[in-house]
Amino acid sequence: MRPRRVCAEKEALEFIASGTDKDIFQKKVISQEKGYGVIACKDIEPGEFLLEYAGRHITGSEGEALFKEYSAEDAAFLYFYSYQGHLYCVDGSKDTERLGRFINDDHIKPNSKIKIICDGEKRPHLCAFATTKIPAGEEIVFDYGDPDCPWRHEIANMDNSLPQQHNEIDISENVCDDVTESSLSNNEEECSKCEMNNMDQQLSLFVEMLEEEEEGEKEEGEEEEEEEKEDNDEEEVSETKEVQGKIEAQKAIRGKPLKKTMTEMDESANDCQNQHMIKVKTSSNKPCQRIYDKKNVCLYCEKPYAKITRHLKQKHHGEVEVAKALSHKQGSSMRNLLLTKVRNLGNFHHNSAVLSTGKGEIIPKRQALNVSVATDYLPCKFCFGMYVKTDLWRHHKRCKLQKKENILVRRKVQASCSLLLPMDSTISAGLQKIIGDMTYDAVTQVVKSDTLILSLGERMFLKNGEVGRYRADIRNKMRELARLLLVARSIDKDIVTLKDLINPAKFNTVLEAVKKMTGFDGSTNRFSVPSTALKLRHSLIKVAQILQGEALRHEDEALKGRAEHFNKLIELEWTIHVSSNALKTLYQKKWNSAQILPLAEDIRKLQKHLKYLEEVNKQELNDHPSKSSWSDLSQVTLSQLILFNRRREGEVSRMEVKTYLQRNHINIQDDILESLSPFEKKLCENLTRIEIRGKRGRKVPILLPANVKESVELLIKTREDAGISQANPYIFARPNYGSLENMRGCDSLKRYAKSCGAKHPENITSTKLRKHVATVSQLLNLKTHELDQLATFMGHDIYVHREFYRLPEETLQMAKVSRILFALQSGISKYKGQSLEDITPNINSEEGSSSDSEDGNSKKQTSRGENADKEKDLSEIRDLDSGKAAASHEVIGHMSNPLLSFSQKRKPKKPWSETERKVIELYFKSNFKEMKAPGKVDCEKCLNKNTILKDNGRDWKAVKYFVHNRIISIKRNLTQGYHALYP
Repeated sequence: MRPRRVCAEKEALEFIASGTDKDIFQKKVISQEKGYGVIACKDIEPGEFLLEYAGRHITGSEGEALFKEYSAEDAAFLYFYSYQGHLYCVDGSKDTERLGRFINDDHIKPNSKIKIICDGEKRPHLCAFATTKIPAGEEIVFDYGDPDCPWRHEIANMDNSLPQQHNEIDISENVCDDVTESSLSNNEEECSKCEMNNMDQQLSLFVEMLEEEEEGEKEEGEEEEEEEKEDNDEEEVSETKEVQGKIEAQKAIRGKPLKKTMTEMDESANDCQNQHMIKVKTSSNKPCQRIYDKKNVCLYCEKPYAKITRHLKQKHHGEVEVAKALSHKQGSSMRNLLLTKVRNLGNFHHNSAVLSTGKGEIIPKRQALNVSVATDYLPCKFCFGMYVKTDLWRHHKRCKLQKKENILVRRKVQASCSLLLPMDSTISAGLQKIIGDMTYDAVTQVVKSDTLILSLGERMFLKNGEVGRYRADIRNKMRELARLLLVARSIDKDIVTLKDLINPAKFNTVLEAVKKMTGFDGSTNRFSVPSTALKLRHSLIKVAQILQGEALRHEDEALKGRAEHFNKLIELEWTIHVSSNALKTLYQKKWNSAQILPLAEDIRKLQKHLKYLEEVNKQELNDHPSKSSWSDLSQVTLSQLILFNRRREGEVSRMEVKTYLQRNHINIQDDILESLSPFEKKLCENLTRIEIRGKRGRKVPILLPANVKESVELLIKTREDAGISQANPYIFARPNYGSLENMRGCDSLKRYAKSCGAKHPENITSTKLRKHVATVSQLLNLKTHELDQLATFMGHDIYVHREFYRLPEETLQMAKVSRILFALQSGISKYKGQSLEDITPNINSEEGSSSDSEDGNSKKQTSRGENADKEKDLSEIRDLDSGKAAASHEVIGHMSNPLLSFSQKRKPKKPWSETERKVIELYFKSNFKEMKAPGKVDCEKCLNKNTILKDNGRDWKAVKYFVHNRIISIKRNLTQGYHALYP
């Protein structure tokens, strides 16, 4: 009986731990030219561990420094190699008893190769393994890999008569492969199985060799012959694995540092380069002739067989799954079903290994008639068979192994099944879920394979991943970069990963790819998708910063400099080539669009329509709870909140259940309550206030009238009856397919705006409703602090806290701002010229009454009127909430009543002379630099120092507002960047 073979990797780990060499080798002078070499003292079998290239393990940058300091003889013992994308070096120059450093080069007939073996602490070691049978007395040699080695040319010219000189330092590249991770704590049984476990990741590498061996037709009584054949197969597989298997191609070179291009490539680059090496098994059938050449991989011994069922029955009948299948009657559907699952699992593990290594052949469930690519196939999550992804939904409908409760809709099948494919195990589970929700296409494949894109997604997820709405942003950012990479690959064939793009030498390629991706028209200098062009700048800066951090951690000065120079190029040239024209395109679109606000009549129609639907859907949900009735009431309630609060639709849509349940139950103090009017007290009793997250993380309030509060509580109460997922945190949750997303308020508002019979439903949007508030507020005789309260409630960028605030913020919003909100519901024109204290709308009547003149006023406000002064004021108020610049919002708090009310006569304006302007600009030079308006004391000092201002009748307020307006103008010009570039 043949003795059991020792696991080569396990043997290597033992000698690594002991720090010794095997005693079957001898150091000997080979020749005067070649110097020392290593001679085998006994016969060595293929795949056997030989020696470790021992020495001091250092970083690549340290090795490069030593290479410059060492003499030519010592530098020849520096062994540089790249492992997991990072450069390392083994310094074997010190004279020790270890023999690995004396192995010589032979590129014609090498008998060994270098592999990376990882010990229990995940530290790499360079070990030599035999590739052929080495008889006693033969020298151990391996191929250094560089065809340009000078001694090789000398050998060729001298007919191979001269051996290599040992002190030659221009030794070149070699491939270190088969990274094996193990632990010294493995017992003997694990050692005996080590070779088979190592084959888990190598199935795809030796399938092609095993395909030449067909399992012939044998009788059941020929078990001994088949077992003997399998033993021979195992030996051949072992040899094939050692010689040809390359799990992780690692670049290495002895005697000089690696070229810079080598350090730029990581594992994902190898995967991308090897994608073309993955094949899909196609049918070999000929016209009128069927050829049975398909083989299935065994789940247990991981080898392909043409008769997999017979193989399972003969060799693995003791396995649980096989025994369970064989327990059923031969020919029964259950027996065939269970055996099919075992067969599919074997092929699935094989296909996963092929996708992980980037080499081999995919075995689909049905062989393709034409040549196809691996990305066209996805595994079924129930039976694990590999199907064409576009037909996978059909298979799901009739898959006999599916679980009925897990039936997914068509658009979710590919996303859920793509999660079964191999993915980088270092990324978090949350990011894996985000990637799994992507549509499985070429862009998603790039996202999964590029480590730099995954690193960006991981950082974004760590920052905002807990907020549901940011997950879509993370997904979009990753897909944008993946699309950019695909376009760049079509332009430059040398581009493989995003890391290759972050290179100053490739900056022109980046610009060309961005323009091509965003539809840049060179004749007009305009973009089809200008917003994407602007966003890509920020994404590229972020990934360059990620590379800088990686370079700092690994002390890679070359990578650090490359990333820094790339960022510098973006800073210097991106504005000229991309941003300026993209901003022009955006602003020109806004110039040509009409700024039309919703009519008051349309708002009243919508309010009345929502009130009617609210009563109907409430009754329906109370009597017959269902998914459809819950969804209808949810959309109506969402629209009512957006309409009443004039809130951004996204803020209301993402209101969470816990936020509502944990709201602050306000108990207004008696002394504060006494300061309110009877109407304001009634408002506080009928309104509920909730604080939610607004734009830029601001705290913004939501006011719920009594009827809306009832609807919200009913929605929360009936969530379970409507089938809403318990994991969905939102009040207005999507009820379909167990979704964790929220409803879109803009869709709900658009739906009811069309169904209510509005004249212009396209104008009823959350943005235009907010502009409507800012516009019609000029009809009211609002005081400055009252206007501040309104702006704060709307979430504007304005100073919230004022010296004259006397009441708590909660009371101000419920008692003061709600007056305006109710007035908007019933018609604003009848309160024209009144102060906030005089507004007393009827809160019991949702519809209210208003004169026909309101529509006329609204139309005048939304169109270009004849009165130039009024139109100027309207444009200022529109800019107040347009969102173009945060600074424009700050004007609200400083506008006086005469500017806001048409009912009061304007004061005559006195223009500022050029001398006055220069005096003020010189005195408040620091204020302009800091963008800060001066106070009263500073203004009075300016007046006292410059008497020309007093002589012209200027007071401290005039000086202050002159400086303030100039600062606002500067901010606006900075925001609209192209104004400065193209005056």
